[in-house]
Amino acid sequence: QRENRRVAKEEKTHITRQGSVRSTRRNRSALTLLKTFMGMLGPRRKAVIFALCMLTLATLLSLVPPAATKLVIDYAFTGDPLPDVISRWIPSSLELSGHPRRLLVAIGIGLVVVIFIKVIFSLIGRWQATRATKPLSVEIRRQAFRHSIELPLHRVQELRSGGVAS
Repeated sequence: QRENRRVAKEEKTHITRQGSVRSTRRNRSALTLLKTFMGMLGPRRKAVIFALCMLTLATLLSLVPPAATKLVIDYAFTGDPLPDVISRWIPSSLELSGHPRRLLVAIGIGLVVVIFIKVIFSLIGRWQATRATKPLSVEIRRQAFRHSIELPLHRVQELRSGGVAS
C-alpha cells in the first residue's frame, strides 16, 4: 500500500476505496464526448438542435428589456428625439418623436409582444428538448443496467450501494 501511495504522489493518480491506483488524466476530450453524444442521439439529433436554436432565440430576446429600459430613460423621460438609427425602424404614422407618452406606450406594447414571443420560443425549445432526451435517458439507463448485469459479482459487491445506484 505504501507503494501505491508513492506512485499516486508522483504520477497524478489517486487511490480508490478498494486500494487500487487510478490515473486522474482524462482519456477522452470534450470533442470526443460531444461526437459520442451526437451519435447516441441518432434520429433525435434534429430535434435537439432545433431545441437549442429555439432556446438561443429566447435568450437573445431576453436582452431586449434592458435595451428598452435604456430607451425609456434616455428618450421617453427626457423628451429627447430618437436617434435616426432607431427612428428608421419605426413607421412615421405613429408620430413618436416629440411625444414622450406615445413613445413610452409604444415601448411598453413592444416589450409585451417581445416577452410573449420569448416565452413561446422558450416553451417550444424546452418541450422539444424534453421530448428528444427522455427516450435517450431511458436507453442509457437500459444500457447501463445491461452492462451491470454482465459485471462479475465480486466487483459489484465491492461497490457501495450509492455507487451502484449512480
